[in-house]
Amino acid sequence: MTLKELRISKGFSQQNAANLLNMPLRTYKRYELEKAYENSYKYKAIFNALKLIEKKHKKLSENVFSKICIIGGGHVGLSIGKVLARKYNVQIVDIDHKKVELINKLKLDNLVAVGDLKDTSKFEVAIICLPTNFNEDTKCYDTKSIEENVKTISENNPAALIVIKSTIGIGFTESLQIKNEIIYAPEFLREKTAFEDALNPDRLVVGCSKISPKAYKYASTIESVINIPRKTIFMSYKEAEAVKLYSNAYLAMRIAFFNDLDTTAMKEDINTKKVIKAMGLDPRIGDYYNNPSFFYSGYCLPKDARALSNLVDSDLINAIVSSNENRKDFIVKTIIEEARKRNSKPTIGIYNLDTESNGEKYHQSSSFEILEILRKYPVKVVVFDKNYQESVNNFEEFCNASDLIISNTYDDKLETVKTKLFTRDLLSKR
Repeated sequence: MTLKELRISKGFSQQNAANLLNMPLRTYKRYELEKAYENSYKYKAIFNALKLIEKKHKKLSENVFSKICIIGGGHVGLSIGKVLARKYNVQIVDIDHKKVELINKLKLDNLVAVGDLKDTSKFEVAIICLPTNFNEDTKCYDTKSIEENVKTISENNPAALIVIKSTIGIGFTESLQIKNEIIYAPEFLREKTAFEDALNPDRLVVGCSKISPKAYKYASTIESVINIPRKTIFMSYKEAEAVKLYSNAYLAMRIAFFNDLDTTAMKEDINTKKVIKAMGLDPRIGDYYNNPSFFYSGYCLPKDARALSNLVDSDLINAIVSSNENRKDFIVKTIIEEARKRNSKPTIGIYNLDTESNGEKYHQSSSFEILEILRKYPVKVVVFDKNYQESVNNFEEFCNASDLIISNTYDDKLETVKTKLFTRDLLSKR
């Protein structure tokens, strides 16, 4: 059987085949039409990949899931739920009853939140968006909640497609032995713009054992609700898991790189901003994602970089983690030195702990980490943050009480106290 005959037997057009194989149409046509390629390694690889893909449905554009369950109502689960609810019925399950109440107060069409996974027989697909914290003892992700929910779904609704979106180790999805078909579809959402990112994704990745009707149906469902036309990239489980982990590791590396540059510049009395601006003129480097900070922080990057450093034998990944720890030590030391230049018994003010509006994630911000470290030193620390219980309420009072004010991100409000300000946010517009 030739490549052309195989494609026709599957019911695909040349464009369909090219999209499914994630290759340009002109490249696919060349391998199908020119006999000189038939004995090549690439021809055989394309043939075998197309062979794994299930036959096309007659009405592929209408082949979508309309009854959807999302397990986990955090920023990932809620954002995906809101996007899917534009067209389909969505139920979000979360054990946090306060979160359930807040979601239901939004009163969004087609979306409801509940506190437990009771009747699993009503939905066609279950999308798991649960947090996977880094376990200090096992040195890997804590996937217990994922495994428990997968087991519950499998026992009660073996026909449902299970989609894992949580960050997991390479090989985890493949290790799950269940009746249900399962795919891994990582998300690449920024916490502060999660809904906008879910609505306008830069890529759609699906990891599966084969491109089955259900895998394609899931892809069609997502493609039908997003604003920007995107074609899903199908790959193996391990490849999709690696895409997620190495994407976050790269982002952590880029932050660590420019922070390392900034550390050297501060030690050598070099203008960091000038160096970065000149470097960015090289299109291979680019003038983006290059603004120094205290150190990389938040929920995802620290845990994912550490998890990957334990999953793979890589000096580079290990260096990313150690570089961030070294930067943290350097920043704290510099803050204390700068404060003591102003007062032998200084008061250090921290402006904005860089948290969500509900103030639930202080411990994940660099400013809060610095606050915790400074409390171990013989210095007084005051905070100005409307969500922080121990905050100074008056900004002027906060400024007057502080010998040095630190802020991870620049704010126009700090313009009046520039002589007291310590920040490494050098490229913000001001």
